[in-house]
Amino acid sequence: MSLEEDISEAIIAYPNPSPNTFTIQLNKDIDLTKSLHVFIYDTSGRLIKSYEIDERKFMIDLNANPKGLYFLKTTVPNKNLNLKLQKE
Repeated sequence: MSLEEDISEAIIAYPNPSPNTFTIQLNKDIDLTKSLHVFIYDTSGRLIKSYEIDERKFMIDLNANPKGLYFLKTTVPNKNLNLKLQKE
């Protein structure tokens, strides 16, 4: 069974809003024994970027994308996690 929940307790994005680059920090409770797949979507649901993550801290660069709202989505065991990213 998958549960949708706010990702804010599991992953932090800063600065948010940001003009270009977001630093993403994973909570220590997220299991990284297997790579974590992270997807970035625009408001129309179009996939913008995807990452395979195996570190607790990584960068997302939206410099080539227009200002606006983006969605970070990932899945950890039994949870679908979502986070809004605001590019200024």
